[in-house]
Amino acid sequence: MMLFFSKVRKPGMLLVFEILTGLVSILLGLGPFVLVSGVIMALIGEFVLYTGGYTSAKRSVIAYALMSLTSTATLHPAVLRDGELSGFPTSRAGTGTTTRRA
Repeated sequence: MMLFFSKVRKPGMLLVFEILTGLVSILLGLGPFVLVSGVIMALIGEFVLYTGGYTSAKRSVIAYALMSLTSTATLHPAVLRDGELSGFPTSRAGTGTTTRRA
């Protein structure tokens, strides 16, 4: 992937790459979150590369780090559900019962 970023010299290449990756992810059943977050991260990454003139190694590493965040998009449905993560059972000390957090 870093080799790809080192060869990118034109605007839009990251966006095209992430759109294709997102479409493949949808076909594999991972949901639309990968496509949406991929496009957002690609636009931010394109801006970072643009500010470095598409030649800065430092900016390429930053763009790569931003694009790597796209892989966490499959976890978005778990985070965005109503209280699923905040509702983990907790035990009350000494009572032996479990309750859900509000």
